[in-house]
Amino acid sequence: MVVVLLGSGSTARAVILKYCGFEFVQRPTNAKEDLPKGDYKTPEEYCDATCLLKAQSCLECAGYDFAIYADTIVISPDGRIMEKPNSHREAVEMLMAHAVNTYADVYTSVIVRGRDGTMMQKGSKSRIHFRQYQKQEVEEYLKNDDNLRECMTGSGALTVMGTGARWLTRVDGCFYNSAGLSPAVLFGIIDAWDGMGV
Repeated sequence: MVVVLLGSGSTARAVILKYCGFEFVQRPTNAKEDLPKGDYKTPEEYCDATCLLKAQSCLECAGYDFAIYADTIVISPDGRIMEKPNSHREAVEMLMAHAVNTYADVYTSVIVRGRDGTMMQKGSKSRIHFRQYQKQEVEEYLKNDDNLRECMTGSGALTVMGTGARWLTRVDGCFYNSAGLSPAVLFGIIDAWDGMGV
């Protein structure tokens, strides 16, 4: 039996991994996600670097055949990186920005790390389209403590596999990528790894 470590505390990623048929242990990394965004030419490069930071911060792979790490960011149409909100105010601002902009890109970087420390990384992007909604609806939505807690766990205050689905009209590209882990990317890495005889 293949033993897998999911180096993430994300509920959505755990659900997706179960959908993929893996048995795994979930253990969040202790990485401080505080890389200076200005040091990177693109949001995607920043996300890739953050994902690598997570993989390098959790080196306890003994007993696991491989470990999976991921990082997800939401990118506004003007190129601004939107990570998890730090307050109620930020959650409102992010959700309202989606309503005004009508769409946002979601980039997820994935790393698979082998027992011997070998790592392979790949990223993918999807685009989320939003329906029109007003600030009053957002305020009412966030009065619910469960909704607010959920928003605080999602980049751009979005949880597309949770109550955040209410804001969406469609997703271009892989839906699961926008939730935090694309099965196509994951299996693409694993297949490439198998082809190399790793």
